[in-house]
This record gives sequence, C-alpha cells and structure tokens, in this order.
Amino acid sequence: MPILVDRSGANEVKTWPVHYLRMFDMTNDSNLFRTKRELEDDEGAYPIGGNRFKSVSGEWVPLYVGRMIHQFDHRAASVEVNKENVQNAAFSGEVTPEQKADPTFAPTSQYWVKASGVEFPAGLDWTIAFRDIARATDVRTMIAAAVPRVAFGNTAPLIT
Repeated sequence: MPILVDRSGANEVKTWPVHYLRMFDMTNDSNLFRTKRELEDDEGAYPIGGNRFKSVSGEWVPLYVGRMIHQFDHRAASVEVNKENVQNAAFSGEVTPEQKADPTFAPTSQYWVKASGVEFPAGLDWTIAFRDIARATDVRTMIAAAVPRVAFGNTAPLIT
C-alpha cells in the first residue's frame, strides 16, 4: 500500500502531495521581527485579538517557534524573556489549565511579523507543524500539532 508515492507502475505517482515549508530563519530574518514593545512604541500597533496586532503598516501575526507546540497542542507554551540571561533570554512559559480551557486563549510569542510576509498554504486556515529540535529524551519522537494561520520560525517547520 503506497503511503506518499505509488511506485507500483512505470511512473511514480504522488498519492498525497506533501510539501515541507520553513517560513522564517530566526537568525537571518531577524530584521523582520518586532517585539510587543516595538510594535506598540515604534509601529503604533494595537491588539486586534488572537494575539495579533494592527498598525498603519498592516496586520502583525505571532511568530511561533518549536517550543510553543507539543503533541496535538498548538498552545503548549508561551515564550517568556529574561533579558538578564544573555546566553538564552527566551524560555518556555507555562500555560495554565485555565488558559487551556479558554478557547480564545493564544500563547504569547517573543516576536511578531507582518502578515503580508507570511507564506501560508493557499486556501488553508491551518496546517501541521512539528518541532525541529527536541530534548535528548524526545529525540526519536515526532512532536507535531495542527496549527493556526500564523508565522513560524525554523524550529517549527510545516508539512503542507
């Protein structure tokens, strides 16, 4: 039984056309990222719900990274920042059961990017993201979740 490609005939046929997508590189694309403070102070942005912002230059969507998702959970963690830790300022923030029970809750990102720069698959409001980095105990585990139409860093590539 073919999974992704049927090789039983003379020609290979994609039975389920899967595409791998990396949206933003956290190092090389960092000039496109804005913190919440930069959005509010420099862009004059204001929240419009769903952890999104609006400014005169357009809509801004959260930039998810691998640490924010877990098995079947696109709201597994927020990103918090400790500016005093220069080696690793960003860390996973706890999401409480009360927050998980709220269907309008969206985890907090470290950065936001312009929605116009997000190349989300056409016609989809969700797709599959997976962690491209893991703890030693998770190294043989595929940690994936259905995720909403937001931006993703290189530690959370998409399968579309």
